[in-house]
Order: sequence, then C-alpha cells, then structure tokens
Amino acid sequence: MITACTTSSNSNKNSFQPLPQTASPKPQTTFKPRILVIDDEAGVLEMIHGHFSLRGYEVYTALDGQEGIEVCRQGIPDVILLDLKMKVMDGDKAVPFLRQIVPAAKIFVISAYQDEITQKRIAGLAIDGYFEKPISILTLENVIRGKAI
Repeated sequence: MITACTTSSNSNKNSFQPLPQTASPKPQTTFKPRILVIDDEAGVLEMIHGHFSLRGYEVYTALDGQEGIEVCRQGIPDVILLDLKMKVMDGDKAVPFLRQIVPAAKIFVISAYQDEITQKRIAGLAIDGYFEKPISILTLENVIRGKAI
C-alpha cells in the first residue's frame, strides 16, 4: 500500500495516511476467435495460418474434411474456414459433423468453383457464408472479426 506523509498544522508530528487506492486501468483485451482452416491446398493453409497467427489468433489447420473433424474435436474452434472440394472428404460432407461438434461456430465455405452445381451443393448447408477464391485475406479478417464486408 502506498502511504503519504502529511504534516498537521496543529502539531509538528508527522502523521501517515494511506493515499486512496485508484484502480489501475485494465488492459483492453480483444477477443480473438480460434480458427480452424480446412483446405487441401498447402499454400492456402500457410497463407491463412501465417496471417492470423502473426496477429495473435490461435489457428488450426487440416488438409481435408475428415482431418478437420478430428482437429475440431481437439481444439473447439470459434470460426471454421472450409474448402468445398477436397480429396478425402469434401467440405459439404464435413459440415454436418462440424456443426454437431461446435454448433455455435461460424462456418464459412471458400471455393474456387462458382457454378450452379456448387450453389446447389451449399444451398442446404448450415453455414454462415460462402466466399469465392481467390479471396482477400483482409476480407477474411473482417469477417472473422465480425465486421461487415
């Protein structure tokens, strides 16, 4: 406790009184969601992982839907970025399992395909958004941070 010495005008004696405690300002902490990126392209994984981990995000990666489900069980992400077409298990097949594990997670499909078949594949999925590749990393960051794009 910090104390101060004051001299009373009625006396020559010093009296010690504690200074009022002031609350130190609490550092503002910004919630940074845990991110799971599921994509069969190593370059995409590296780019997204590198960008967000350098900014303090906890980022998990997986190379296909099946691996993504296993990683999801271990890490419980807040946001999932998911490619649609992958080798072992496609994104649209993984979404129901991911949604069951983390019902509150935001799931965004990212795909290079922009045709009618792709639109039909994602139409019935319980996802929060769809983005076409190539996508700006800054757009992804704004979406993950909950800002309008």
